[in-house]
Amino acid sequence: MDLRSNTKLACNTVFLILVALLLTSCEFLFGGYGLDEFFSHGESVHDRADSITQVAGPASVQTLPNDYTVIVLTDIHFGYKDGFGRAIDHDDLDNTFFNWLDNYIASHEKPAFCICLGDVVQHGWESEFQEYVAFCTKLSAKLTTTGANLVYTVLGNHDVYNSGWNNYTKYVFPTSFYRFDTNTFHWYFLDTASGSMGTEQMEAFSRALAADSSAPKIICTHYPVYADGQIYYVLQNTYERDKLITILAKRNTKFYMAGHSHQFHHFNFGDFEELNVPTYLEGHWALVTIHESSASVSYSIVP
Repeated sequence: MDLRSNTKLACNTVFLILVALLLTSCEFLFGGYGLDEFFSHGESVHDRADSITQVAGPASVQTLPNDYTVIVLTDIHFGYKDGFGRAIDHDDLDNTFFNWLDNYIASHEKPAFCICLGDVVQHGWESEFQEYVAFCTKLSAKLTTTGANLVYTVLGNHDVYNSGWNNYTKYVFPTSFYRFDTNTFHWYFLDTASGSMGTEQMEAFSRALAADSSAPKIICTHYPVYADGQIYYVLQNTYERDKLITILAKRNTKFYMAGHSHQFHHFNFGDFEELNVPTYLEGHWALVTIHESSASVSYSIVP
């Protein structure tokens, strides 16, 4: 290859890099993230998740049947705009979801509760969290008449933008690293919003599972560990990811649920399964059925 060809190749490469940076910049500038989010993910997991909190399970835990269904949503992104600042009509998405739920309840047992796997908002703004709370209130009212909140939320990377962690703790939940127990399963909710488990959370999680090794477990978090090999979407620290997979496999994990990729992925590790639920933004969610007596889990993607 002569000098002219090398120069042309180098120029083309630089051009493509500049285009990619420009598109990324447009997304952040027009999307309203701010400079801090351009260079980082904002709040640190070390500040949020150094110890696990035991919380009360859903109000229906004590009377749950052997088999029950849980709605799993992810990447709702209240306040979502495209790269040029154009907002989507979230009302249309919500109307589609609630119409489906009404029809489902008319011919099935009500889902026992709901889980949202993170990125409930787009920019971390207070108004977006208020929209999410209104959504959860309406959803919970369709599942129970007691007034209890039946939506359990995972912290996502978008939820901590623009100091969103303060709004999350104010409006959604005071902790991002917690657990509750049902009749057979023990449920763990992890904070991967910074793209990492963090040393403190990993150690606390490892200790908790070591003390809880016999019970079957369901793990709920935002970042997947495999995503069918889509490396861009998973936890980026390979040592941390390998360690987490090992812990999960050794401690009787049955099911690992994540979002973030906006796509459906499923992988069977042998000891446990990973399910990536596709994004609510494209009209998808999952129905996960829990079989308590057999300590097993099945699922379907809607629609």
